[in-house]
Amino acid sequence: MLFVLCCSAFAISAQQNTTSTPDDPFDFFSVYSGATTVYVSNTQYTTADVTILDVENKTLASTQFAGSPLTFALNVPDGYYTVHITNGTKTKDERLYLQNQISIMYSNDTVFVTCGYATSGKIVIYNSETQVTVADKIVNSTITKIPVSWVSGTYLVDARIDGKYKSISTYINGVSIASYFTNVEDQFNIVSFNNIVSIRTTSLHYAVRILNVKGQQILAQMNNSLDKSFVLNNVPAGIYLVQVTSHGRTITRKVAIR
Repeated sequence: MLFVLCCSAFAISAQQNTTSTPDDPFDFFSVYSGATTVYVSNTQYTTADVTILDVENKTLASTQFAGSPLTFALNVPDGYYTVHITNGTKTKDERLYLQNQISIMYSNDTVFVTCGYATSGKIVIYNSETQVTVADKIVNSTITKIPVSWVSGTYLVDARIDGKYKSISTYINGVSIASYFTNVEDQFNIVSFNNIVSIRTTSLHYAVRILNVKGQQILAQMNNSLDKSFVLNNVPAGIYLVQVTSHGRTITRKVAIR
C-alpha cells in the first residue's frame, strides 16, 4: 500500500513539473507590430509554430519559428489580430491592433504611394507656388505609381486613402529630388524588444546611431531598407539612445534593452 502511494505522489509531482516556469524559453517570445507588419522574436531561440489569425480565427499567415526573428507583412484592414504561438502542448496568444499608414517615396520622375490595405482614395500633386496640379490620381490598390514631369519649384503631395491623410512637401530642382517630410517624426517608427531594436520607415536613405546613456557609440550604420532590425549582443541591459538622421534632420528615441 505504501508503495502505491509513493508512486502516485511521484506521478503527481511529474505532472506538475511539466508546466511552464518563468525560466522556460517559451516565455521569452516577444510579439510586436508596426503599421500592418507583425514581428516575432525569441532570444532563447526556441522553435515554435506561429500563426496570425483575424477576429474570425481565419488563418492569415503561418510558419515555423526556428531562431531567426520573423516578419509578417500583412495586407489587411485596420483592426485586431491574434498571434498564436504553439510548441507542443504550450500555447501563447498575443492580441495586436494593426493600423495602415500611408507611405510616400520619390525616385527621379516617379512618385510611389503605398498604403497596406487600400480600397479607395485620391492623390494630388501640385506646385505650391503656382498652384498648378501636375498629377491627380485615383487610388484603388496598395501601391500607386505616379509618373510626374517636374520643373523647378516646391511641390505638395497630398494623399487621402481610406480616411487617412498625409501631405509631404518637396523641392524639385529639375534634375534630382531633395525631399523632406513636414514632420520627420512621422517618418520613423522605432521600437525595442529584448535586445532587438527595430525601425520601420518610409525613407530609403537614413543613418542610424545607437548610443548608451554616457554618449558612447554602440552602433553606426547607413541604411536603405524600409524595415530594419538591429540585434545588440553583449551589451548591458539598460536605456539606450537611437538617433536617426534623414535629409538633414535628426530624431532621438530612448529604448530599453533587456
